[in-house]
Amino acid sequence: MRIITILIFSLFFMTSALGKTSKLTEEQKIQKLISAISKAKASFERNGSIHSAKEAGDHVSFKYKTATSPLFFFRSDEEITAKNFIDKIASKSSSTGEEYYIIHEESKKREKLGTWLFRKLKEINSSQSAP
Repeated sequence: MRIITILIFSLFFMTSALGKTSKLTEEQKIQKLISAISKAKASFERNGSIHSAKEAGDHVSFKYKTATSPLFFFRSDEEITAKNFIDKIASKSSSTGEEYYIIHEESKKREKLGTWLFRKLKEINSSQSAP
């Protein structure tokens, strides 16, 4: 009887541990944001030119890789978070300082890309805390 109790107890803890999802790293959140740009049903405005979602995702991905190389946007002691990725890399031109915009396919609504990305980040963070 004691062995059965121990087995049930062990099984309970193993299944509850397996059911828990691990928190995403900041890198994983950033990759999800880049993916959201690439897959969006929208076009993107950058420095006065319109680009497809794929082109915008590729551009932001390139900027991220460049920005994380030594001596660019981030000091070596600065943590690269999804928030500062949005603030420093994904939402505006590093050469002109102009904001990037997303133009939603159905509504044709033009929105600052940074605003849209922060909303996506909130969704990502909320999905992690859901049971």
